Amino acid sequence: MAAMLADALYAQGRLDDAEAAVQRSRKSATSDDFNAQAGWRAAQAKILARRGDLEEGERLAREAIEIIDRSDELSHQGDFRVGLAEVLQLAGRTDESIPMLEEALERYEQKENRVAADTTRALLAEARG
Repeated sequence: MAAMLADALYAQGRLDDAEAAVQRSRKSATSDDFNAQAGWRAAQAKILARRGDLEEGERLAREAIEIIDRSDELSHQGDFRVGLAEVLQLAGRTDESIPMLEEALERYEQKENRVAADTTRALLAEARG
């Protein structure tokens, strides 16, 4: 839950508070909890990227995807791809973010997560310019 809080705080621009929540999540996540392990990495990735540490942010975002893909959590798989797309966009690599958004959209559609799918379609349209 702390990783979800970190995401909410990140969305509000409260990076210090978000990072504190990431640390709580990281400390409490068991090694076999794919959601928790991927969640704190995905949140930390965006925080780092927003602060200019784009390389480490990308590395953590990709780790989050690698971990969550071991699960059947399609919505989370989509969420973490959207997160990597954001990191890539912050790095000025919008063209590289498009395939991540497309992969996220596929997962949301497969899960029938209409809200996330619609949001991702809008992100795709914006990225494609």
